[in-house]
Amino acid sequence: MTGFVDVLLRSLILAAQAAGVGGVVFALWTLRASRGRTPSAPIGRGADLARAWTLVAAGAGILVIAQSLSALTQVIALEGTARLGDLVVTSYFRVSAARVLAALVLLAGALTLRRAAPEPAAGARAAVI
Repeated sequence: MTGFVDVLLRSLILAAQAAGVGGVVFALWTLRASRGRTPSAPIGRGADLARAWTLVAAGAGILVIAQSLSALTQVIALEGTARLGDLVVTSYFRVSAARVLAALVLLAGALTLRRAAPEPAAGARAAVI
């Protein structure tokens, strides 16, 4: 049963990584580039950037939770055979901790950039809603 849960969590991790990292690429290359080329667009690009950074933050948040649950699943599976101190020194635990830390950095960056996204013009705000 633990193996099945681990496979499900790994698929969730991959989907969250795709949303997080893909959202960064989309926001930086597509939205920012198009914002610079079309300053008179009817819909404000600031709202689009804010939505993209929200998607990145959501993906990073899901990634933190899923990666932590995946590591916890492995600890539960090995509960009877190893102590927690023995598990902490393994490379699996270190890699999992590094992934959680990277996802937290991605989450913090996305939330910061979401707050810094330019606001749409007053006339364009009504078109966004």
